[in-house]
Amino acid sequence: MVADTVEVPLTIVDAPDESAAQALVDRAAAEPFDLANGPLLRALLVRLADDDHVLFLGKHHIVGDGWSVDVLLRDLITLYRDGELPTLPIQYGDFACWEARELVGPQARGHIDYWKQRLAAITPLELPLDLPRPATQTYRGDFVEFQLDQAVTDRLNALTRTSGGTLFMTLLAAYQVLLARHAGQDDFAVGASVAGRSAPELENVVGMFINMLPLRAELAGDPTFTELLDRTRRSVLDGFEHAEVPFAKVVHELGLPRDVSRSPVFQAMFVLQNYEMGRFTGVSDATDVTFDWTPMELRATRFDFELHAVETVEGLWGKLVFNTDLFTRDTVTRMADRWCALLRAVVAAPDTPVSALELLVPDERALLAAWNDTAADFPRAQTLHRPIEEQAAHTPDAVALTIEGRSLTYAELNAAANRVAHRLRAAGVGPETLVGVCAERSVELVTGLLGVLKSGGAYLPLDPEYPPDRLAFMVTDADAPVVLVQEHLRDVLPETGATVLALDDAAQWADQPTGDPTPSAGPGNLAYVIYTSGSTGRPKGVPNTHRGIVNRLDWMQKTYRLGADDAVLQKTPASFDVSVWEFFWPLREGARLVLAKPGGHKDAGYLRDLLIAERVTTTHFVPSMLTVFLAEDGVAAATALRRVICSGEELSLASAVDFTARLPWCELHNLYGPTEAAIDVSSWHCDPAALAGLTGVPIGAPIANLRLHVLDARGNPCPVGVAGELHIGGVGLARGYHRRPALTADRFVPDPNSCEPGARLYRTGDLARWRVVTDGLADAAAAAT
Repeated sequence: MVADTVEVPLTIVDAPDESAAQALVDRAAAEPFDLANGPLLRALLVRLADDDHVLFLGKHHIVGDGWSVDVLLRDLITLYRDGELPTLPIQYGDFACWEARELVGPQARGHIDYWKQRLAAITPLELPLDLPRPATQTYRGDFVEFQLDQAVTDRLNALTRTSGGTLFMTLLAAYQVLLARHAGQDDFAVGASVAGRSAPELENVVGMFINMLPLRAELAGDPTFTELLDRTRRSVLDGFEHAEVPFAKVVHELGLPRDVSRSPVFQAMFVLQNYEMGRFTGVSDATDVTFDWTPMELRATRFDFELHAVETVEGLWGKLVFNTDLFTRDTVTRMADRWCALLRAVVAAPDTPVSALELLVPDERALLAAWNDTAADFPRAQTLHRPIEEQAAHTPDAVALTIEGRSLTYAELNAAANRVAHRLRAAGVGPETLVGVCAERSVELVTGLLGVLKSGGAYLPLDPEYPPDRLAFMVTDADAPVVLVQEHLRDVLPETGATVLALDDAAQWADQPTGDPTPSAGPGNLAYVIYTSGSTGRPKGVPNTHRGIVNRLDWMQKTYRLGADDAVLQKTPASFDVSVWEFFWPLREGARLVLAKPGGHKDAGYLRDLLIAERVTTTHFVPSMLTVFLAEDGVAAATALRRVICSGEELSLASAVDFTARLPWCELHNLYGPTEAAIDVSSWHCDPAALAGLTGVPIGAPIANLRLHVLDARGNPCPVGVAGELHIGGVGLARGYHRRPALTADRFVPDPNSCEPGARLYRTGDLARWRVVTDGLADAAAAAT
């Protein structure tokens, strides 16, 4: 039902000054409209003095577009000057009737078919968000302004003329690049508005004529910007040719699944204002009344992201409008800087592929470099086991390890490991020789691992719970000439031709020397080889060197400061690399190693009791086991616990918060690292204050002498906040994959940013993005793919 007339309320109030007037206007602007009953236009007159007033006119978008604002201003001024308005030849109702008739005709059917074909299988634009997307779309917004100087704007216009298009097309193409590089997508739609005033008679009518065009980006194949501009020009011209169908009709015809969390078809908007708002105010010169107008900057948005631009005498000015429930202002400020950097890159080299156009400003490049400035001294000439020998000489009677009531001093452990080392030397083991170790968690397991290192060889952990064919493959693939085993596990090992020595057969070691063997392995030699799970194919052996693990443990010691009064729980199976620091970090530092019984790592109640009884100060949990552990009654009685390390899986924010609530005296550290590096490459302290401002737990910044690079599909550094594949470089990298040169070459690629000869980056396959957190620290928040 359409009313013949509507009473528009005019509220008149007094205000003492402009600040008070602004507050009244702001309050009026925030008041919602009643779409069912109206009115959809209201006015507030604020009287500052008898000859000084502020008039606020507020309208709902449904009754008037941006063009209509100027028409209203002009009509108001004309009324002041002439006292009446000329009669219009056509009203908005006439246009609405005409549009309704046209939508049932054959021409409209052709337009609809175009859009259905053009937008088939369109996917949402997934920009990286700072905050979780609410279940229902919100419209709270804010904006960040940008200014591009006249020189660059002139070059944009020159490029536009060369391409045979318009500035709208050039800026739209660049906007598509900006969105694509942030979202990692080359197929999505961007909304653009058209005035919709197709006849001259409509120019002076107030109404909602504007229509939305969903223009599909075409960045597949990494075109040059010149090529993209040509594609965009054709897309815009085709879109304008079919612009008479209202966008709401297009959405209905597409039949897309309803998603109340975002706008349909497109989530990003582009507006190039091609007329000057307030251009009619000059007609007031003939009266005694002077006008000055100020458009309201509403903090709202209908979309995830909007770009508004206008060409001024100073250059290109505009703003990025964003939904504040999705993005932070800092993120959009950086995007505004990148937008200007991108436009400068476009005019400098338009024939550059869009993936290679410069997106980072110098300050952001410097920031990424600073976050990877991790160079630090560490004992480069040291081997993994040498400090344990020194510890045995300095504190021979101190307890080195305990398990189920049995203890060994440092002197006893060192002597037992030396017997193993001398026997292995006699069997031909030396640098680069792999020795299998198949044992349950026990004293024998520790002496076996340490004995292999002392012999100069590298140990290969063989989990007795592995299937026989996997064990046989690992021993054969590693070409291990000797396997150390516990007597009761002999039958677990398949026949491979390797010499098998039983660690718990005392007679086999009784005649071996107990003194330290002469060192034979150096820091560049192998320390251990751990095979991957094989979940993505055949298991792969990953060889790590003494230098890499020594750097890792040196960083750990400098960070966490383990001492002689510490007790470290060892519960990770030796076939997982976390066990490396659990075994060797405490022994290198003179602390006490507490071994969980075989299978004990699966029992949260047993672990709780062991932590309490042995007064363990340091332990590790994979996040899933941490959740189970925290659910146990009585965990708060583990009062000696000082630090818990988490790695191996994604640590949820809920688990981290739960931990800090249940064990507030204990530190929680989240670490990340693949088998293809010396255990962990990044760390983050889960401080309760920092957790309060996060939506997920970061994996942290790179540790000493390691580097993290987040790169896009073409190897470009991703801007802060933009997801890409995480690459690892630095001292901790493994050599590659044992006997897999092709796979090694594919995953361990040259590092283009390193001056070190032969430097490589490991492609993790994990998605990550850099984020700026409190105190200017940077963390890479990774989500495994």
